[in-house]
Amino acid sequence: MEVQPVSKADIDNLAVICRKCHHKKTEWERQYYGTGDGNVLTNAKPVNDITQISMLMNS
Repeated sequence: MEVQPVSKADIDNLAVICRKCHHKKTEWERQYYGTGDGNVLTNAKPVNDITQISMLMNS
């Protein structure tokens, strides 16, 4: 939510995923967007396509 706080309540921004996948997505977001405690946001272009996110976080 650090990158796009306005998307927090957007129902289209939600995905149900398992704990393992959530962890992988969070780690990818930390690297790509610079999110997380002590990190600096990278101003990277938001990725909204779930298939693309899956490919990126598993590459």
